[in-house]
Amino acid sequence: MARDAYKQAYETAKLELLQYLQKRSQLDQKIRKLRQSIKPLGELCGADPEEIDKILLMEGFVIDSPMGFTNAIRRLFRIHKTPLTPPEIRTDLLKIGIGQDQVNLLSSIHTVLRRLVEGGELEKTDDGQFQLASGRL
Repeated sequence: MARDAYKQAYETAKLELLQYLQKRSQLDQKIRKLRQSIKPLGELCGADPEEIDKILLMEGFVIDSPMGFTNAIRRLFRIHKTPLTPPEIRTDLLKIGIGQDQVNLLSSIHTVLRRLVEGGELEKTDDGQFQLASGRL
């Protein structure tokens, strides 16, 4: 008797899962269409081009367009427009799917930050955070 109840619960859960997966697929299609139209619309009305990326990042969604490690860090500074710590950068990189396979991601971040400071793109603040260099906003 219990086995029949489990089988019925399994079948119900399976159908529900398939329904939600179909809904998610439809939502993903709508999101893709909105993403494609929102950037050109933003350009036409003079909106900040990084605004949508910031919203996506805050919500934990992957930002479009694959990029290299250093460029991803640069982009995070443009999105946030505030000083960041290396652990904050690590968290955001992982959110956008970058660095997940690296053994010591924080070490790599420190290396890139040091190079960006040496290149004049970033400045290190007195409290150990990093920010875009003056005039780079």
